[in-house]
Amino acid sequence: MLSRHLHAPVFLALSATLPGVAADPAGEQLYKTKCATCHGPSGEGTKKHKRPLAGEKSVTQLTKLIAKTMPEDDPGTLSVAEADAVAAYVHDTFYSPAARERNKPPRVELSRLTVGQYRNAIADLIATFRPADGPGGDQHGLKAEYYRGRRFRPNDRVVERIDPEVRFDFGTFSPVPDKIEPHEFSVHWEGSLLAPETGDYEFVVRTEHAARLWVNEIRRPLIDAWVKSGSDTEYRGSVFLLAGRAYPLRLEFSKAKQGVDDSKKQKEKPPSPRASVALLWKLPGRVPEVIPRRNLSPAQAPEGFAVSTPFPPDDRSLGWERGTTVSKAWDQATTDAAIETAVYVLAHVDELAGVRPADREPGPGSGNPADINLDAKPGAKPAPDRDKKLREFAFRFAERAFRRPLTDDEKRFFVEHQFEAAKDPDRAVKRVVLLALMSPRFLYREAAGLRDGYEVANRLSFGLWDSPPDAELLKAA
Repeated sequence: MLSRHLHAPVFLALSATLPGVAADPAGEQLYKTKCATCHGPSGEGTKKHKRPLAGEKSVTQLTKLIAKTMPEDDPGTLSVAEADAVAAYVHDTFYSPAARERNKPPRVELSRLTVGQYRNAIADLIATFRPADGPGGDQHGLKAEYYRGRRFRPNDRVVERIDPEVRFDFGTFSPVPDKIEPHEFSVHWEGSLLAPETGDYEFVVRTEHAARLWVNEIRRPLIDAWVKSGSDTEYRGSVFLLAGRAYPLRLEFSKAKQGVDDSKKQKEKPPSPRASVALLWKLPGRVPEVIPRRNLSPAQAPEGFAVSTPFPPDDRSLGWERGTTVSKAWDQATTDAAIETAVYVLAHVDELAGVRPADREPGPGSGNPADINLDAKPGAKPAPDRDKKLREFAFRFAERAFRRPLTDDEKRFFVEHQFEAAKDPDRAVKRVVLLALMSPRFLYREAAGLRDGYEVANRLSFGLWDSPPDAELLKAA
């Protein structure tokens, strides 16, 4: 943003933007010959007189002062006309508040991403490499499938419906009489969860039987109580989510005898114990409650990524969040967040780059478990075009992070050089992600200093949505 910090009254600030009155040549010459040696060529002061010539006296007042005290080695020798000429020159050139403002060049202040903009930018950056389909329409609740038996086999599915929320007390009865036995059944709920706030969410599953819950991360359950031991009936897990975004959710429940399935050998139906299941959440700073219908959708959202690294708060002194302060704490937070993102990208790189899963081990010299690709399948061989697709992914990642096409120099530095230096393509991708996310081109909205279509798209997008331009805006740019 372009700002001129004004401290003078409004009329002085306005006058500072206008050309100054032409200085009297006689006054300028007198000042240079009789005053500059003591006060500096522009009244900035010298070792002898360190105080700069600046104040709020009028020309008339300055004339009287100069006529009485100047020049220092022979005060009072200037005529009234000479003193008036010097006073007019000094006042208009650097002494008055208007002159000082006029001499102060406009200063460019870079606006960094606010905390919300940073998290949105990372989330949307990762999302561009995944399907865009998500929750839509007016339906709320979760898609529910009820099965007879302990397993989720297609032939055992007896009912499909939309449940507005998960809060059921089945007692000792069947959820679907005449189709499901009361002593053994399973339920599968699936859909999306809409997060109303940004922060850590604690999820709670309450049940006397087996249950598993997935929130956002589709590979690993957030809560895994599928094999029960003991008498626990409440299970908890936490995950960081961003406000206004939809995340995939899946809950599985099974009421069945633990251990080996010997139901076919039983001659009589076993007794039916009580069964209940409830899915709750604890929003940031709230108490646990059953997840309401309005925050659930039967449509499946793609997996998302939310940076959970803590950031220092943004400046809100003017009533809205501003990204103007660049502190050590903010710099450290952006470094930690870049590392967090790089680890996530590397763990999902095959999916994001559009290659089939490969059995990958940590790169040469790496002993970090975070370098292992979670897309890997035992026994699978790397796709023949994997290295090429990872390089293409790196180019697209940097380009989308910078919100404009890369120049030839940027391609060379941010991508090509990293693949040449790292040798291992996985490690090269990690380097590209870290470099891109630590670059001013990503962290500052106007870092490039360009005024073109991409800059317009950038300003529109961050102004409207606190996030980088989408594909349509970039295409228009």
